[in-house]
Amino acid sequence: MGKKIAFAAAVIVVSCVPLLWPGDAPFISDEPKQLLLAYDLNQIHALADASMRGSVGLPYGPLSTWAYQLILAITATPSLWVLIQALIIVVGIAAGLLLIARATGLWKWFVPMAFGSPYIWFDSRHLVVVAFLLPFSALAVGAYAGYLSSRSSKALLCAFGIALLLPLIHLMALPLSAAMLLHMALFARRQTWQVLASGAVIAGVVVVLHLGYFSLFLSGLGSAHPHAVQEGADYWKGLLFPLLGGRSLSGWGLEYYFGTDWLPRHPAFLLLKSISGLAYLFVFAGMYFAGRMIWENRRQLLFSKHGAKKPVSVDTKTHISLIALAALPPYMALCGLLRLFSNPNYYNGVWIVYVLLAWISIDRITTRRWAAASVAVYGVSCVALVVALAVLVHERGGTRGISYGPTIGNQMEIVRDIGSEDRDDIYCTVENFVHFPSLVALRTISLNGEPGRKQGPLVIEFATDDLKSGFVRTRSVAK
Repeated sequence: MGKKIAFAAAVIVVSCVPLLWPGDAPFISDEPKQLLLAYDLNQIHALADASMRGSVGLPYGPLSTWAYQLILAITATPSLWVLIQALIIVVGIAAGLLLIARATGLWKWFVPMAFGSPYIWFDSRHLVVVAFLLPFSALAVGAYAGYLSSRSSKALLCAFGIALLLPLIHLMALPLSAAMLLHMALFARRQTWQVLASGAVIAGVVVVLHLGYFSLFLSGLGSAHPHAVQEGADYWKGLLFPLLGGRSLSGWGLEYYFGTDWLPRHPAFLLLKSISGLAYLFVFAGMYFAGRMIWENRRQLLFSKHGAKKPVSVDTKTHISLIALAALPPYMALCGLLRLFSNPNYYNGVWIVYVLLAWISIDRITTRRWAAASVAVYGVSCVALVVALAVLVHERGGTRGISYGPTIGNQMEIVRDIGSEDRDDIYCTVENFVHFPSLVALRTISLNGEPGRKQGPLVIEFATDDLKSGFVRTRSVAK
């Protein structure tokens, strides 16, 4: 009982870190555009047909915009937008990982370790489409693992429905969805036929709800193109990018969001970051262990009668390993074709694959004392990194960079100073607010401004001497 309580406490405490200081979340680039879209649709009492168009010219599915429409209907307070989304995401991830642990017998203490990833902390608070891939992918695999271990029709239908939705949230989830659906067709044939009517109803509902999206998607195919920023890049960079997915479970590559000069250079922070890099090793080792499990059970996979009520001879862990490895080749092809390799968000579509691979290897090595100690050090280092980042962002009010920028709470302070009335005595020179409508979105939504109303120019100066007072200062300048 004591171990169960300790485990539950660890999961709760670590998963609650993203819920701290929701006003410190970023709000730049796609976030304000996404929220403005949801707000405008709410004003005319309509549901979105699609979300925004991605960097390759194709629209995202509408589910995330529906979520933001619901959140805006609940509250106009920006920090609560972040809090609600973070709560949805951490609960979904926790539920999915716990289902996987229960169905596969994998070492359950990896669940709180997964929440120690700085990218989970960042993405759960990031008001963008790809954030929703994290809980949905975890729930899809968790539900399917539950089916494989129990042969529950309800679990199969749940996994089937979520697998259909995943690529409709974001196309980067297509490889995982395809791997799951193909596995169902090959290894859950009998049970699939038994629930065919219910599955057809689920698929029909999904199709009907996305008719508008399918029309927009098909019309956009003609203008689809490789990533605009990297269209001249070599294909091989995109092909190799998926193999380095251990980054999503580490503290490496955070410069993309925070900049090289913002992150601490203290030896303790650098040590924690270095230790977190063990995630790469765990993922690579997981590929080997997963492949070996599949090879050792190849005869049972080929000839056993899958879908029977009686449990099959191949364990759930092997089936999940097969899904994880099957998702990687098409994901490599997709990233190579579209030349995607820089943004960490691109990992979100198959994020659960890296979790599974790292989990499989860690489950193997924790039987050895020295290896178990290294895993514990890794987990503690990741959690410490997340806490350090949360404290730094809170104390500094965000960054000066274009990727993270001032926090949503800091920006809201500026908006309150400006007010909701038309202004012609102030203007803006800060790159973040010139290129992205973050202040416009906050004024429009939180101060009940009118969409399209003239927003006065604004001068914003970044503080350079007193970081704790917040990075943003404002002043009005008469014309």
